[in-house]
Amino acid sequence: MNALTLEQQLLEALQNIVYEVMDCPPTRPYSADSYLPAHLIAAAQAAIKNYHDDAAALDIELDLEDLKLDFDLEDLKLDFDLEDLKLDFDLDLEELNRALDRDLEKLGVTQ
Repeated sequence: MNALTLEQQLLEALQNIVYEVMDCPPTRPYSADSYLPAHLIAAAQAAIKNYHDDAAALDIELDLEDLKLDFDLEDLKLDFDLEDLKLDFDLDLEELNRALDRDLEKLGVTQ
């Protein structure tokens, strides 16, 4: 089981507080009488949004030069059965022949 970081625990708690007082929460509220002043809810929602915006901005960009793949081709093993490899082609031979005839006609080739 993965333990949540302190940051994740705080975010989850803040989200649960916001859900508790929402008009249409995604989860059932603990109490129908829950109340917090609107400015506190707005501040909590802004903090949650800022957290997600910052997290998106911190996505790691990989520099291909820093990414080193070290493997020996002899160690690379491909294990599959050719019978498992299936290629389905839905060819309409008549349509294919008509297309070929049209192309040959454009080229001035007669049969």
